[in-house]
Amino acid sequence: MNDTTQADPGALVRAFVDVFRAKDAALFAEFVHSDVVFRNYGDSEVRGRDALVRMWAGVFGNFEVVRFETVHQAVDGDVVLAEQIHHLGLPGGPVAPIMNLAVYEIRDGLIAAWRDYTNPEIRPLPPRRPLTAGPRVSDPARPPPGPSMRQAGRGLSPIA
Repeated sequence: MNDTTQADPGALVRAFVDVFRAKDAALFAEFVHSDVVFRNYGDSEVRGRDALVRMWAGVFGNFEVVRFETVHQAVDGDVVLAEQIHHLGLPGGPVAPIMNLAVYEIRDGLIAAWRDYTNPEIRPLPPRRPLTAGPRVSDPARPPPGPSMRQAGRGLSPIA
């Protein structure tokens, strides 16, 4: 992370999201405030950088694929809203694309609060196709839901 990233909340969040591919919790630790509060919808709050690093180390240890993709991002002062697709895959299993809305609050150039609003039952829409003449064809069945972050961080089996 550099000074420019710390001065620009939008750039900070984009850089933070990019480090998830490496599956190394220590890499993203430099982006979060020592007093960070993380809340994943439906799970207990995680307080402090060290606790967050431990939680994500568990997630990274359980998943073969962890990739976050930002679809849209909006910045208002020190608050960043990011519509994301979380691509998560257990070893040997399919990668589950899960829609997510993340809210990041920035303080002192670092992420001080991070809230994820995720519903694993909601899948991203297929890419838009150009309009053509003729009958409309529906999309095939959606992929099965993937495990929740809470389950992955605690080493539990995925939701059936």
